[in-house]
Amino acid sequence: MRRVAVVATLLLTMVILPQRATAQRRGLREVQPMPRVELTPYAGWQFGGGVTTSIGEVKARAAVNFGGILGFRMSAMQVVEITYNYQKSPLVLERGGFGGDSTLFDVITHYIHIGGRAERETGAVTPFVVGGVGLSIFDPAERGRSSETRFSGHLGVGIRAPLSPRVALRGQFRGWFTFTNSWGGFICGGGGCSVTAGGSGILQGDVSGGLTIGF
Repeated sequence: MRRVAVVATLLLTMVILPQRATAQRRGLREVQPMPRVELTPYAGWQFGGGVTTSIGEVKARAAVNFGGILGFRMSAMQVVEITYNYQKSPLVLERGGFGGDSTLFDVITHYIHIGGRAERETGAVTPFVVGGVGLSIFDPAERGRSSETRFSGHLGVGIRAPLSPRVALRGQFRGWFTFTNSWGGFICGGGGCSVTAGGSGILQGDVSGGLTIGF
């Protein structure tokens, strides 16, 4: 009987202790508050963007982009985000054939968007989808040329890899689309327009990553 009691005690200990440890881990996870505010500075590579003109294709060269994301957590899996994205890129006229290409001037692109992020917890990393709407500001870095502001939106996917309860690595791929009927203001100077330009929108993409800090 004594042996049976010892064996029963050992079996109960093996069953109860793991359950208690699991419950403790869950309890710690539940009571540990998630950061309500997040700040994510990031940098990456932005590409695409162009319109067709009467003398060739005007395109923005791929270049480094950087910015910041301010997030406000609404629930465990939903975050409202305010995004600012900056890129300075040469604007190039591609004539095609034997016409050759020529650099016109630099253009600075600002995206100011508000949107959201939806996450799905799967383990060590957290995949997410992101989207938003706002304004695109195209600012030619040359005197005599006016900037243009247009409505735009973005969609993307990414992953977050937590390093601690308040710090995480973030990587993402996003597509930016600016709604516009023309991009002629970039090509027109103080002396008037020498070419015509048109198009229904400007599409760009970026691959970027940063460090999220929770508060």
